[in-house]
Amino acid sequence: MKAVANFLVILITIFLIPQALANGVLRNGIGSKSIGLAGSDLVFADNGLSAMNSNPAALTKLKGGNLVLSGTVATLDAEYSNGGSSVNADSSPGFIPDFAYTREFNNRITVGLSVVPISTLDADWDFLDPADGNGTSFGNTRHKSSYIVVRSAVGAGYKINDRLSVGASIGLLYNRNRLKSPYTFQSHPVLSTLGGGAKVTADLETDGFGVNGVFSLNYQATNSVLFSLSYTTPSSFDTEGDIKGTLPLGLGFYSYDAEVETELPQMIQAGINWQARPNLRLGFQMDWIDWSDAFDDLPIRFRNGTNPVLQTLLGGSSFNDTTPLNWDDSFVFHFGTEYKYSSSTTLRFGYSYGENPVPATTATPMSAAIMESTLALGAGFDTTGYLIDVGYAWDLPTDININNSQLVGGAKYNGGNVDVSIHWFSVSLSFKNL
Repeated sequence: MKAVANFLVILITIFLIPQALANGVLRNGIGSKSIGLAGSDLVFADNGLSAMNSNPAALTKLKGGNLVLSGTVATLDAEYSNGGSSVNADSSPGFIPDFAYTREFNNRITVGLSVVPISTLDADWDFLDPADGNGTSFGNTRHKSSYIVVRSAVGAGYKINDRLSVGASIGLLYNRNRLKSPYTFQSHPVLSTLGGGAKVTADLETDGFGVNGVFSLNYQATNSVLFSLSYTTPSSFDTEGDIKGTLPLGLGFYSYDAEVETELPQMIQAGINWQARPNLRLGFQMDWIDWSDAFDDLPIRFRNGTNPVLQTLLGGSSFNDTTPLNWDDSFVFHFGTEYKYSSSTTLRFGYSYGENPVPATTATPMSAAIMESTLALGAGFDTTGYLIDVGYAWDLPTDININNSQLVGGAKYNGGNVDVSIHWFSVSLSFKNL
C-alpha cells in the first residue's frame, strides 16, 4: 500500500506548484465541474469526484457505471518583499490528476471509488537568509516547504425514499511533508533561547497514513429545491522520516530520525440547490473549517542524533520542538450557477470567498495560505457515452503583511509582504453507462 501511495505522490509532485488556497491547505474544488463553479462541490455533486469527496449521498443520482478522469493545471504568481527587495516564487505550471468510479447496484444503492490529492500545498522560494541574533546567515538560500495529502476512498450512497438520501465515504490518507530551508528551533528550552534562537539548515522529509470520513444527506424539499449537509471528520498523521543539515559556526553536519505530527481539520458544509427555471440552476454553499484545532501548532520529534556537539549541549541524542501556528477557524462561501444553453451544452459561473485563516503573527512566505476570493467559469458538453467538462478559476490577488511575529527568530519576516494569485485550468472526461 505504501508503494502505491508513494507512486501517486511522486506522480503529483513531478509537476507540483506552489499554492495558497481559500480553504487553507485544502483544494477549493476537485474536478473540472467544481472548479468552474468555484468549489461548489456539495450542492452540484452529480459526478463521482464531487460526490465521493464532499457529498456521498449524491452517489444515488448516478445511474449505471461512471468513470471520471480529470486533470488540472495551475500557474502561480507570488511575490515576497521585505526591506526594499523582492523575490518571486517558482511559477512553473503544475499538474494535478483526479480519478473516480461509481457503480449503481439497484435503484437505492450506488457505490464509489476515488483517488484524489486533497492537499497539494507547495511553496518554493529563493532569497537571502537574514542574520539571526547570533549573526548566523546561510546567504542566498532555498526556502521550500510542501504538505501533500492523497485520499483513496470507498463510499456508498443510499436512497431512503424519493426525497431523502444519505451517504458516506471512508478515505485512507497518505501524508508527505517536506522542508528544505534554514530552521530556527522554537520551543526547546536551550536551543530556542540560545542567542535568540539557534538556527541550522534543515532538510526534512516524513510521511505517514491517516483516515477520515465524509458523511452527508440530501433532502429534496420540493421538485425544485434540494438541501444538502455534509460532515468531514478530522484526521491526524504521525509521520516518520529524517532530518539533516549543517550547524552554524563550523560545528559540522547533523542528522536525526524525525517524527512530525500533522492534522487535517473537521469540516461542516451546508447548502441549497434551486432549479429556478427549467434551464437554470443556482447553488449556495457554506463551509466551516476547524483550523484552530488542526493547525494550532506543529510538533517535531528529533531522535537518534549523530552530532556529538549537540548531544553534549542537550544531554542526549533526542529532543522535541514545536512550532506555533495559531490558525483561525474560517468560513468559506460558494455561489454557483448552471445555465442549460442547449440540450448538449451547459455553461457555468461561480464565486467563492473564504476568510484567511493564517495570522500575521505566525505567517511566513512558506505558510501563507491566504487566498480569499475566486472567480470561475466553466462548461459541460454532453455527447453520446461521455461528457467533457472544462473549468477555469482565478484566485484573485491578495496579500498578507507579516508583523509582530511570535516565531523565535521570526523578526526577520516583520514588515514583509506576500502577494499571491493563481490561475486554474481543468478538463474532465466522464464515461457514462459503463
